Amino acid sequence: MEISIANELKRKAIHLGAVVIPLSYYFLFSKHTALCLFVPAAIISVLMDIIRLSRWRPVTKVIRWFLRPILRRHERFDFTGSSYILTAFVLSVIFFDKKIAVAVLCFAIVGDVAAALVGRTFGRVKVNDKKTLEGSLAFFFMCILIVIAIPSFPFWIGALGALVATLMEAVSFPLNDNLTVPLVSGMAMKVLFML
Repeated sequence: MEISIANELKRKAIHLGAVVIPLSYYFLFSKHTALCLFVPAAIISVLMDIIRLSRWRPVTKVIRWFLRPILRRHERFDFTGSSYILTAFVLSVIFFDKKIAVAVLCFAIVGDVAAALVGRTFGRVKVNDKKTLEGSLAFFFMCILIVIAIPSFPFWIGALGALVATLMEAVSFPLNDNLTVPLVSGMAMKVLFML
């Protein structure tokens, strides 16, 4: 059973709030400062998920009760999106130039919100059992806007990165798309910059 549209909106509001992470990196933090701040945040998030998924009842019950309305079914037995996005942020900062890291993380955050809301509301053409063509087009459109918004970012590289990110978001992989979208699209753009 899918979560309700009201809980989907709550979930996506939290998800959209995560855009402060790449924006703070772009405008405020050096690579070193970003890693000093977000490596511990990623570790804490992963540890909380490990505790939530463990059999340590007193703490597990509280965390599960608090998160239950906004967790997707698969997240009840897996890490939450926040652990994946924080891990993706740390890896993107390590492996990619600042503009690529910011772009791909905004793809994963803003694109995902657009895809989910448009897909749930207007989606008719199924890409697979979870995704719709309308949601994927919304994802791609938001990624293109992100590319345009980043100063001096070559549009053709950003557009190809946006396309790779959209395909990664639309196709179901065993790995969470909060991890695969930024890392695969970031690697594609890194390669294009080297050509």
